[in-house]
Amino acid sequence: MVPTNIHRNCIFRISLQIKEFRKHPLFYIIRKCERGTCTQELNKNIKLDLGPMHVFDVAVDSKEKLNFKFNEDVTIQKILVEELYAA
Repeated sequence: MVPTNIHRNCIFRISLQIKEFRKHPLFYIIRKCERGTCTQELNKNIKLDLGPMHVFDVAVDSKEKLNFKFNEDVTIQKILVEELYAA
């Protein structure tokens, strides 16, 4: 994923509801930018559970490309990514 406005930084609000997993998964965002690729754990201090909606706000540079991954197989009930800009 990339921001739609390539001239402004933004926030991606990721809303995630998980339907099924074996253990409590770790949720990562992979950032690809001019300096290389890095991985950031989004739920570092949060235990993902079945059922409730989990919301993550991620600051994104206008030139970054993003992807998501889990450390195990997960069935997602719902995922919504919103792109937010300050007025």
